[in-house]
Parts: sequence; structure tokens; C-alpha cells
Amino acid sequence: MNKINRVGKCIIIILCTVQHCFTQAPFDCNGRMFRVIELDKATTLQEILISANDEVDMINLNTYEGFSLNGIAYNRRDNYIYGVIIQPDYQLIRIDGDYQLEILKPLPLPTNLSFVSGDITPDGRFLVMLGFGTTEKYNILALIDLTSPDYETKLYKTRSSSNTQILCADVAFHPTTNVLYGFDHSEGRLITIDLESKTIDNRTFPKLSDLQGNVPSLFFDTKGNLYGVGAKSNTPTNRYFFKMNPNTGRAILLEHLGIETFQDACSCPVQIGLLNRVSQRTGFSCTTLTFEVTLINKTNRALHGLSLENQFPEAVTIQEVSSLTFQGILQYQDNHLTIRNLILPIGDYKFTIKVVLDTPTTTQALQNQVVLSGESLKQLFGKEELLSDDPETLVFNDPTLFSLEHLKVAFEKTKLFICEGKSLTIQPIVEGDWLTYQWNTGSSARAIIVNQPGRYEVEVSTGCETASGSIDVLYETITMTLGDDVEAEVGEQLEIKPIIDAASGISNYHWISNSTMDFCINCPTLKVALEEGTNFSLTIETETGCLTKDEIQITLTGFSLYAPNAFSPNGDNLNDHFYLQSPKTYIVQQFQVFDRWGNQLVERMNTTTNQPELGWNGKHRDGNLIPGVYVWKATVINKAGKPISKQGEVNLFLEHISY
Repeated sequence: MNKINRVGKCIIIILCTVQHCFTQAPFDCNGRMFRVIELDKATTLQEILISANDEVDMINLNTYEGFSLNGIAYNRRDNYIYGVIIQPDYQLIRIDGDYQLEILKPLPLPTNLSFVSGDITPDGRFLVMLGFGTTEKYNILALIDLTSPDYETKLYKTRSSSNTQILCADVAFHPTTNVLYGFDHSEGRLITIDLESKTIDNRTFPKLSDLQGNVPSLFFDTKGNLYGVGAKSNTPTNRYFFKMNPNTGRAILLEHLGIETFQDACSCPVQIGLLNRVSQRTGFSCTTLTFEVTLINKTNRALHGLSLENQFPEAVTIQEVSSLTFQGILQYQDNHLTIRNLILPIGDYKFTIKVVLDTPTTTQALQNQVVLSGESLKQLFGKEELLSDDPETLVFNDPTLFSLEHLKVAFEKTKLFICEGKSLTIQPIVEGDWLTYQWNTGSSARAIIVNQPGRYEVEVSTGCETASGSIDVLYETITMTLGDDVEAEVGEQLEIKPIIDAASGISNYHWISNSTMDFCINCPTLKVALEEGTNFSLTIETETGCLTKDEIQITLTGFSLYAPNAFSPNGDNLNDHFYLQSPKTYIVQQFQVFDRWGNQLVERMNTTTNQPELGWNGKHRDGNLIPGVYVWKATVINKAGKPISKQGEVNLFLEHISY
């Protein structure tokens, strides 16, 4: 047996000859999610955190130098993570709650196959691994018996709906339906695996165009949401975090992770949950806060002999507790609550605690954490206590934070604007039970509706403390212009951007035109390439409901280029250069001049019209040329971005000429 525990940068390897030569601490997992990822010839164990808004974070827990770990899975029977070392030979490992790694036994898995996908059956008996190879026709299903002393391993040949091999880098059991899912990266679709019949369904779910390559990490959260790490291009190591629908097989991209290599993920279902929510994070003297405590039992039996204890800070007094929907003896006094002889049936159960806050001397940052204890918890987790978790944060088993502050009245903005004939709602950003409001309009409501400018004042009281605030409401003036009318070329790309002066933000843009072409009617800026002249009008609406409108006329012209038929490069600064001219400036992709025998005299690349010095000065290699007729050719890019070829003749004179 090998035991590896990292302390700072130290790696200690203890070699033992006796099975389980040290005591591992089981996980208090209960809904957590993990992955292993190979970095710099080592494997790092990470915890995966996913917020309610699907924001993803990874926390490094431990690094195992020199080991390539994969196929990890959480076992709800004994609360350990199991997996395999994949190089050079397969070995069974497990990781405990202190993130120590123990090597259990070499596994008789075929080394010509890749066994990197793993999960543990819901009964905790088998580590299931699906092997695949580059030249195999069928997959090999490995069932490793975690309950047998020698971890007996049995191999089975599988068959798929398409009678072909499945390339699958990870598998995961659904937390409630117990269906085993995988992802076939040979066809880019979700699959399901039936362990009893040893068959793989790779036809039910659709192929995904937005998820490419393998999915080395596939796992469920406690709510049955399926997540995966994959790629969206032909660069398989450029990883993205996906949320996948186990019912439709579809996937949506959540976050870019960057370049990552070999990895695997797992999760453990919530067996016993203890959540503690607070009605609001800020409280004031003599006001109340409500804490909602949720107990979750997802085991297969009711749990007896539990105790629940909740000790609030000294500045908090328990006022009222809702009736319990489970059995237990409830007692509370001052800031302390207990429930003895608690019996928790299977399911979710909630009760609320309403508390009154004292008058603070200074702002106080407070916290509250509920403790559930009992022998039955020790049987599940290896320890008797379970701490409550604030479900609004990403941190696991963290206390619920709140603060006790002096009452103050504020508004989201220092002033508000109103349109004539419109109304708006005003309310201070302070709320809570037992607060009373008194406005200078005579209203005692928390929010008032006004339709006139002026200063509006409110006094807020808790019964122990009073604070006041005010806000100014002004009439809003709004101006907007689209600029002067425009003369454009057919197909020219135009961008019309309004110039707006408004005190509040713009909530709506609405473009209208008599043109039949498609354009964005609600974009802040209009971008069009017209084939016919038209007019556009824009109506904007501010956040306060003010409206204004402006209009612009667009007249179309054709491509226009002028080339003089003569010039006189005699140094008198009059018509000394031959160059292309135009009402609008065009890009001249290529400009050439030839003599009567076809010899090229000058060539200019990527210049512009209306630039004399970029034309021809009548010379060749700094030498003057004789008067005569010369041929020019040019490729000019019009305003639609298309090249137009032009050519003609020009007379070179030495005496003065004028156009």
C-alpha cells in the first residue's frame, strides 16, 4: 500500500505490506463535485464550484506528484473517491476526506485499451469503467467489486445500437434515475449504458455540432444537471465548460477554461443536507430577520435520534419559530434554539426562525450556523456533526452572514428624471419588517408614485431608531440628431450613429424606412449598404419614457472617376502631375503608365485618388520623357468594396496647359 499526503511541497510515501496500513478519513462530501487534472507530470485534485448562475470555479485541494490518475468516482457507501492510476499499468486507488491517496491493488485491465471513464453504481458496490481502443470493434465493460477483499474485476464485451465501438472518456450515473450516461466523441452525442444487458444506446440523442472531441469530465450535480468539459473546435485541448441536458442531449457553453489535457470528474449526491437562508443580509435595531432552515434526507430510511442546535449572536433574540413538519422537541430562549429527539423522514423539510435585532453601538458583522448531530450521521459520514450551508454562496458548509447596522436611508441614484405627462416610482433602498415610512407627500407607503418634479423626502423608523433621506426629481430634456443628409454610392457601407443628449439611459431604439431591404430596427447604430436611395427615421425612448425623433435622407450616386487627358510636368506647379481624381476618395489598388511600345514606366500600389504626389510626374527613372501620348491603367476599389478596372490615354506636354 502507498500513502501519499502533501504538506506544502513535501511528498511522503509510506510503503506497507499490510492491506490498509493506515486509517483514512472518509469524506463529508454531501453534494460536492471534484475532478483530477494532469499538470506538469502530476495530477491535481480540484473541487468544482458551480453557482446558481452557472458560474464555474475550481479550487486546488492536493497534488500527487508522478501519478497519472483518472476514472475517479465517489462511493456513497463508504464516502471515499475511487479511481485508477493509468500508467504504466492500471492500479486501483482511493482518496479520503483529507485528500490522501492510497494505492489499493493492480487491476487486470487490458493495457491495450483505455479505461479512463468511471463511476460507481448507486449501491456503492461496483466501480464501472468503459474501455475502448483505436482498433477494437466492441467496448469492454469492467466491473470492479469494491466490496470484495481482493477487488474482484470482471470484464464484459458490450454491443451498441450501431454495432460499432464507442469512444467514451467519462461516464456518470444520474443522481435520482440511476441511468448511466456517457459521451461518444466519435459521433459527438450523449449515450446511455445498460449494465444489466451490457448494451449501449448511441442513437437516441442527437449529434452536437457545438461540442467537438472527447469529454474527459462528465458529471451530475445534486439537482440532476449534467455538466461536461469538452471543446468546440478541432483543437481538443482548448477546453470549455458545458451544461448538458440529459433529456434532450443538447449542450450549452458556460465558460472557457483554456488549454487542458487529461482529466476526469465525479460528484457525490446529497444524502443529508442542512441549509440556512436569511431573508436579507442587513438588519437594523428593533427590526426582524427571518432564517429559513432546510433539512434534506435523501438516504433510504428515516434518521432517528438527531439533535439540532442554533446559537445566534448576542445581538439577536429569537421571537418566533414556525411549526415543525417533522418530529422533535423544540425549545428556544433568548438567542438559543434546540430540537431534541429529532426524527428526519426521507424528503425535504423546512421551518423558519424569526429574530429581533438589538440596537447596535457600531456596525456588526454577524454570522449564524446550524449544527445537526447524531449517531446516525456518524454511520453515514464518519463524524457526528453536520454544519449548515449558506446556499447563496459558492463556499461549502459556510455560515450564513448578515450585519446589524444603524438605520440609514439612501436611494439608488442621487436624482431622478421624469418626462412631462409621465410618472415614476420612488422608494429608498432600505427594507425590513417593522419599518415605517413617512413621506413629505403624506404617504406612509414604502414606495410612492410621482408625476411632478421636486424634492421628495422620507423618514424611516424602526421604533427604536429614525433616519431620513431625500431625492430630487427633475424634468428630463432630450435631444437627438442623425446629422446631415448623406450622399452615398450604390452598395457603399454606411454607419449612421445618432448623437444623443439625455440625462437617463436609452431603453429603446426604433428605426423606420421606406426601403425594402433588411436592417436592424432596434440597434443603437444603423449599418446598411443601399441599392436605392431612401430615408431613415429613428425614434428613441429614454428610461424615463421620454421620446424624440429625427430623420435622415440618403441619396445614391454611381461610381465616378476623372482622369485628365493631358498634363505639363514643366515645374511651374500647374498640372505638373497626372493623377486620378474623384468626388469621393477611392483606394487605387494599382496604377500603371506605359509608353506606346508597351514598356511600363511607373507603377503605384495601394494609393488613393486626389493625391497628385501619388500620381505620375512625367519621368522615368528620374529622367524626363519626351512629349507624346502615353497609356495608363488602374484598378480602383469603389465604395461597395468591388475592384473596377479603368484605362485611357494622356498627353504629356512641356508647355503650360490648363484644365
